[in-house]
Amino acid sequence: MGPGAYVPLSIPQKLTDELASLAAKSAAIQEPFEQSLFLMAFISYLQPFLDVNKRTGRLACNIPLLKNRLAPLSFLEMDKEKYVEGLLAFYELNRIDLLKSAYIQGYVDSASRYDAYVGRERSAVELEVRRRADIHTCVKSYVEKSVSQGRRVDPDAYAREYFHTESQDLQSKLVERVGEIIAALNDASHIAYGISKRMFGDYQRLPAPRSTQKPRSRVL
Repeated sequence: MGPGAYVPLSIPQKLTDELASLAAKSAAIQEPFEQSLFLMAFISYLQPFLDVNKRTGRLACNIPLLKNRLAPLSFLEMDKEKYVEGLLAFYELNRIDLLKSAYIQGYVDSASRYDAYVGRERSAVELEVRRRADIHTCVKSYVEKSVSQGRRVDPDAYAREYFHTESQDLQSKLVERVGEIIAALNDASHIAYGISKRMFGDYQRLPAPRSTQKPRSRVL
């Protein structure tokens, strides 16, 4: 290895401590895509096992996705060259951007293989990955706003105002996605958006505005 190249830890107790620290840091990450990328990158980086460290990282990265009812990442669809380049940049330069780019591209390419994403356009899946945190925050704040006002506000109008700084095209896509999620909220899905059982119960008892009476596409 050249000067300054990354050398993994070799002291067993130190590796055990670092692995425990990695697990704790991962558990503190709320966003599943961020947690997934964290596990993939840092398990590979730490190299706590004699072999299969990258494979373990790839397997572990799907745990937060599956726990949040998201399609897993299939590495059959990932560009292997970009994946390796991303890992090397992370090891040697502490740069995560290349690996993140390979991760997003691979996820978008593989998501359509799974039932939850069948029939969705590629651009819609990519939007879900890149803006998931913003979409979920908007859904949660919409429910909270409705409960505080004692009525369900119009979801499209609310989302349009929430994303008012976005370009018109992107705003329209975000508004549509938020509307789909709101229309499909139920006792099983609300927790994924940070909405408590009590809050959702209060929301369910509110009368729905006319604009939400039309059926929307099913969201898992």
